[in-house]
Amino acid sequence: DGAERDPNFYTVCKMKISSLSMALADDVEPIYDALDPEALAAVLFHKIALDAYMEGLVAAQETAESWLRSLMVCVYQSAQVEQAKLEEEVEKRQQIQSMMDTTFVASERLVDQEGDLAVEEVLLGRGHAKVAVVPLLVFALMQCDALRPSGGNFQPSMDARLCAIAQMASMTPGVLAKAIAPSLVLWSMKDDEAVVQSLPLSRDGIVNAMEGIDENDGILLLDSPKRIILYLADNTMRPSVKKGMSKAKNKDNDKVSINVGPNLESTLLSCLKGFRTPPASWKELESFLEGGDFEEVTSNIFHSALLEDKPTASGIRDFSEWKTEMASLIQEDLKKSGDIVT
Repeated sequence: DGAERDPNFYTVCKMKISSLSMALADDVEPIYDALDPEALAAVLFHKIALDAYMEGLVAAQETAESWLRSLMVCVYQSAQVEQAKLEEEVEKRQQIQSMMDTTFVASERLVDQEGDLAVEEVLLGRGHAKVAVVPLLVFALMQCDALRPSGGNFQPSMDARLCAIAQMASMTPGVLAKAIAPSLVLWSMKDDEAVVQSLPLSRDGIVNAMEGIDENDGILLLDSPKRIILYLADNTMRPSVKKGMSKAKNKDNDKVSINVGPNLESTLLSCLKGFRTPPASWKELESFLEGGDFEEVTSNIFHSALLEDKPTASGIRDFSEWKTEMASLIQEDLKKSGDIVT
């Protein structure tokens, strides 16, 4: 039939490319307003990983911090430009409606304006809805298994590090964001609904966010590609529970009811199906949702996921202390450029 005795096979990849003409922005503020943190996490990971390969892991950490400082200086300068434009509009009595529609608030973006935010928060972009998450994003990337330099108790093998890099490099932006900074939600077992959609990844932050909330009714749901955890808000409880109205003992040996309602169950199932590779605890969770016993999660496992409480490779105690140091460096950069006058 004319066929080759030993046929050669090859793969043909087709790519459709289209171009879209877009107007240029008059200034950078609209660019910051359109920032996608998940997409930024993916791009930044690849850039830092390349720098780690070219210059080393320690140098890559310094590159990440330098990039953050540069960005925050630019964000601050953009706020100054925006404030000058608004003042000019007021003087000319023009475009009053556009002034009313803007989301820019000078007191949250500039240190010389009175506002509710501390100087440190202003310098780290807390006053900008999209930029506010960038410092945590950079800190999370610096702490991830792929990019954190070896030291202390963290001594991954080369195979383990390369595996982490390969896995993270192939993740979608949404999954990568959860890999470096897990989602933590507080659920009410009584009402079967999320009470706080996004909790800080620190013990003190969780305690502060739960002020005024019945801790005996709350259960924490931590969602990440590595592990999905259900953890009682009252961390003195160590339950072995069943689906529905199950029993566990608290510190006084009193029985308490734990209710996993249909909404929380649906959310758990969605979490389990949300990743290409099931998290480590998927079998235990599926068994739990089918009515089996829930394997106890120790406090060490839960607290190991609290990113903001972790020390940096350079010895800084936690995210809060790291932010203070970064804010001080950003302030010095702004003083050198003349944007802040002492």
